[in-house]
Amino acid sequence: MRKRHTYGAVLIDLEQRRRVALLPDREADTLAQWLSDHPGVEIIARDRAGAYAEGARRGAPQAVQVADRFHLAQNVAEVLETVFTLHAADLRMAEPANQNVVPAQSVPSAPPRRTANKHAKAVESRERRLATHQRVWALHDEGWSGVAIARHLGLGRSTVIRFLRRATFPERQERYDAGRGLLDPWKPMILDRWNAGSRHSRQLFRENQGRGYRGSYRTLARYTQRLHLAR
Repeated sequence: MRKRHTYGAVLIDLEQRRRVALLPDREADTLAQWLSDHPGVEIIARDRAGAYAEGARRGAPQAVQVADRFHLAQNVAEVLETVFTLHAADLRMAEPANQNVVPAQSVPSAPPRRTANKHAKAVESRERRLATHQRVWALHDEGWSGVAIARHLGLGRSTVIRFLRRATFPERQERYDAGRGLLDPWKPMILDRWNAGSRHSRQLFRENQGRGYRGSYRTLARYTQRLHLAR
């Protein structure tokens, strides 16, 4: 509801592909109560939050809990990042040897379809937003109010207001921190302290808080846990 300040929990029926509830917070008690009031849930796909795990255990003990696809991929990426970082010296030593290997046959690689599809979807999305922006301004020029435009086009009032602030189409700006978490800038420092022998998560958390880290202890602890497993 407000990034890094106020969060709820959205519940989705994955079979029907529709939202069934928006809980006011991310607490275990809230989720457990909702599940108790709505019996019959058999499978719960969730992220790695401990509150969701606890709430699901208490509210639907018969349900099977599974990781969603996004977090499975994220788990793999984080483990690989940790392993590659810990073995960076070995990888640098292996790189020259690999460069001296001549492939038996060179086959040109096809451009990745995913990139092409992503670009096509971005273009299509921009065209839709541009068309909506033009319709909003056309109605505005005819004397329609913002509320009437929103109701007529099925848009949110905030969207209409945002479009009417600029007569030119507002292009979307790429986020400078896209794909980056609050812990990412601190990982090299944590790894240096780790390799120096400081391997207590609480101590590392306090040290980085003093330097400006604003993430949670749980996020940092997950990272140090992966460092333990990669040893």
